[in-house]
Amino acid sequence: MRMRRNSGDEEIRKLLRKAGQGDWRAAEQAAAILKRRAGHEVGRTAWESLSEFCDDIDATGGIVISERGEYEPVADQDWVDLGSTYVTACHVLGREPMIAETIDEQTGDAIRYAYRYSNESGVPLVTCPECGGDLTADGGIMLVVSGYRPLELRSRLDSSGNLIDVDDQVATGHHGGTYCGRCGELLINIDYVVETQTTD
Repeated sequence: MRMRRNSGDEEIRKLLRKAGQGDWRAAEQAAAILKRRAGHEVGRTAWESLSEFCDDIDATGGIVISERGEYEPVADQDWVDLGSTYVTACHVLGREPMIAETIDEQTGDAIRYAYRYSNESGVPLVTCPECGGDLTADGGIMLVVSGYRPLELRSRLDSSGNLIDVDDQVATGHHGGTYCGRCGELLINIDYVVETQTTD
């Protein structure tokens, strides 16, 4: 006789696998299913287990984002799968993961990132080549920052083409894309635009 799996549990497993591959809508769907189950003992147990797992990772210092963009637990930076699962679990629970500074794998020092935009001749980008929008004006840039829940933040470039950071998101390694605040075009997708990333 074959045992049948609970189709709801299988659905959550599939959604969490997709979420682990970066599909945040799948994580939100899994969270909604778990929340609906919160009135049942099984749902409460799953919810509590995820919370306990995240609490344990937080208690050991959270995670760092490697130079390769992988989530590594501070307690064991070789266990990348655990770091990725932690970020997904935090998203399902609707809580911020504890992200320590990005660490240089050679020196062990924190890495700080910065971005500059220019044309191929090195002339700073101050207007959007697509729409002519002023990229140095407040809100001239739409900055997308990555993490367990991507955010869109308003920013700008300075007169030298340097991206102005918002809440230290770029410096700590969460830069996900720089878009024109007027036309919405990703700057690096525009012909002749050069993005230069620097670290210190």
